[in-house]
Amino acid sequence: MHPNGDVKRVELCSWIRVAGLARDCNSQGWEILVQLRDPDGLVHEELIPYSELAGDGTTAYARLKSRGLRSMGGKGVKNAILSCLEMWETPVRIRMVPTAGHHDGRFVTPSKVYGPTDGDELRLDRRNLRPGQMTEYKGTKELADELASLCVGNSRLVLALSTAFVGPLLHLLGIEGGGLHFQGESSIGKTTLVKIAKTPYGYSLQTWRGTDNGLEGVAANHSDLLLVLDEIGESDGRVAGRVVYMLANGTGKLRADARGEARTPKTWRLVFLSTGEKTLAEMMAEAGQTIKAGQEIRMIEIAADAGAGMGIFEDIHGFPSPAAFADHLVALSDKVAGVAGDEYLTKLMADVDSAVATVKTHMDSFMATYCPAGAVGQVSRVYRRMALIAAAGELATSIGVLPWSKGEATAAAAYCASNWVDRRGGVGSSEAMRCIESVLSQIERYGSSRFDEWTQAPLSTDEMIVDKAHIRYGWRRMQNGRWEYYATADGWAQLHEGFSKDLANKALIDAGILKPGNDRTPKPVTVPGYKKQRLYHIVPPSEDDADA
Repeated sequence: MHPNGDVKRVELCSWIRVAGLARDCNSQGWEILVQLRDPDGLVHEELIPYSELAGDGTTAYARLKSRGLRSMGGKGVKNAILSCLEMWETPVRIRMVPTAGHHDGRFVTPSKVYGPTDGDELRLDRRNLRPGQMTEYKGTKELADELASLCVGNSRLVLALSTAFVGPLLHLLGIEGGGLHFQGESSIGKTTLVKIAKTPYGYSLQTWRGTDNGLEGVAANHSDLLLVLDEIGESDGRVAGRVVYMLANGTGKLRADARGEARTPKTWRLVFLSTGEKTLAEMMAEAGQTIKAGQEIRMIEIAADAGAGMGIFEDIHGFPSPAAFADHLVALSDKVAGVAGDEYLTKLMADVDSAVATVKTHMDSFMATYCPAGAVGQVSRVYRRMALIAAAGELATSIGVLPWSKGEATAAAAYCASNWVDRRGGVGSSEAMRCIESVLSQIERYGSSRFDEWTQAPLSTDEMIVDKAHIRYGWRRMQNGRWEYYATADGWAQLHEGFSKDLANKALIDAGILKPGNDRTPKPVTVPGYKKQRLYHIVPPSEDDADA
């Protein structure tokens, strides 16, 4: 304003406006959503925290300038621009959400929000996204259908692609996350499999390489979606088991902020697919760790080789070779991304209640039809997960996202679940089965060296000295054409090392291998040359036994 009262308009900067005010889900972290035009005429958006306007505002102003803002020189221009932005009145309110997925009845992805349009605008805070974590859209419905059609008749491909549609259902059903690990030799098509599985949402392949800390941010940005991790062999065996728990349970580490106060940990819900030549158990064993049943059911290991002599394939749809078929699938997967996922989320969020009812019906039917009788809780939980995968594939089929026939996803999930049971060795407790395997393995390895042969005459003094000089678990004797073993308490402890005594006793008694006394304790036995003592009577199964 001139001293004489005239008002003169002065252009301080290039075109800029406030498009709205943003804050987090707790109405904290307020920010100004600024739009500005760069010298090329392109419009950019920048979130400026109110906290950056405190003091001289240099940080906020520098970020605007880096986006292409041009301004007049002179003292006070920066402060005038920032003051204008801070006091700008706008009715638009934006809620920034920290993870992808379900929020306030809508589904948020890095590129789009699905569901009702009423209420505050929702946006995923994209500042934590890494390259490859943005949803990519390319290709057509026809290409996506062609790719899915070629999966038909291939149980591993159908299972993997069906898994891609599970993530958005987790929150709606109140089910925790989990994953599948396709394990097998190199060059059988494992990477082809996960490349197909990732196409519905367009995210890039991630790797196991790195730390569990680094994967927290990746997981949060795949919440309610699918995370694909290629080659478990690139990970540290000391970390891999912990990562499986972390991904499935959906919570990162608790950390302190700059003031020493606890920060809210990252959270997510997701389904993940993994590949590798090694099993998780092998990775952990190399690091001196033992796999737990909880890890086995949170990351279900599926043999990548379908058993048809063609790696992951069972039907190559007329192609001259599995390699040619794989090349065609990879080429298609490179041309299509985000198409099926966009259609699926649009239709899912348009009628959530119907979708949930359909999925629950499919899951109940799958469990009633395929879950083996007598399955322990661990096996039932795995079958429940496979039922969810089957139901997701059937839902995507029924709403026109997948061009499959009814029952295709169910058949693949049931077949792979049956393969899993066969590979596992039965429907009993995994800890019990590992314990039995460990005890029998030790007996096979040390049966003749650490179990003295039962004699009918007392040992001589020299024999007693030799007897005391070597590691001894107990005695063995030939009964009815097979060796039976009698372990001392110390010997039995060595045999079931790594497993609790109670678990070992119950597992081997239930399997008919450990023959207890009347009170389910070690039997009172007299070994020639020794006083009566309580020994563990072990009868390994022979090849003729039905349960061998």
